[in-house]
Amino acid sequence: MDYVASCDWGIYLMENICKNHDYALPNKLFDYIMAGLPVVVSNLKEMSKFVEENHIGYSVDTTNSENVIKLIKGISKTSKGKFSENIKVVSKKYCWEQQEKVLLKIYNSL
Repeated sequence: MDYVASCDWGIYLMENICKNHDYALPNKLFDYIMAGLPVVVSNLKEMSKFVEENHIGYSVDTTNSENVIKLIKGISKTSKGKFSENIKVVSKKYCWEQQEKVLLKIYNSL
């Protein structure tokens, strides 16, 4: 996690080769969030929805490499700051301490 936290951005570009990928919310995405990093993700259904709804980074069409290059080259040091407050909120909401409560509530309801 120290290595991840030393980065400026978290980039997770997954190809849409199956339905599993389209609906995935990979652990690495949450690693980036917990490290306080804004993210760039593939425009797959669930990842892009999560990122866009929480305003924590960008999603990009990975089938067009020019779009990916343009987006990454367009990221400046100041663009990271516009996501920082939202990342703090999301990291508190999705940390283990909060998600444990959700999981225990589900278990207790069974």
